[in-house]
Amino acid sequence: MEDSYVSLSYQHAKSKEEDPERGITDGGRVETERIAEYFRSLNPEIHVIWQSGKKRTKKTAEIFARALGIDNRILEHSNLSPNDPVGSVTSALEKMHRNVIIVGHLPFLPRLISHLTTGTDSCQIVNFRNSGIICLERNENQWGIMNTNPGSPQERQDLTSGIKRAEFFKLITSDP
Repeated sequence: MEDSYVSLSYQHAKSKEEDPERGITDGGRVETERIAEYFRSLNPEIHVIWQSGKKRTKKTAEIFARALGIDNRILEHSNLSPNDPVGSVTSALEKMHRNVIIVGHLPFLPRLISHLTTGTDSCQIVNFRNSGIICLERNENQWGIMNTNPGSPQERQDLTSGIKRAEFFKLITSDP
């Protein structure tokens, strides 16, 4: 089976009072653009971006798609809302042999990561920060969190040179 990976993204949302549809904040947009540019620099081979259909996930997906040059590969995917069960997304990912970015919500994304890596959605494996991205990799039938600290830019270059698809990712937070 070919290895595949999934990247999960979460972003800042405006308050309901400020925007009833809870779009992405200006600060969240700027941070997401910075993260998308960093992610692009790793030369990932992304085939599709799934988003929940909510205003802020659409905007986040558009930012990533623009940075990666895949504007026509954004799909609205059902079952990515905050309290949706993770089973149908897990099943879809298990059948997929392509790399995907999932732009979603809390608490769904942490539960999805837990389910993929441990088999249960009740463990808290990671803490998401606003405008963050976490990458998982599947080898055979096992999912794991990818190397989240590849070191300096030179070490990162050394690690990823010659690899068709970026194998090492940095856990990106709002910290510079």
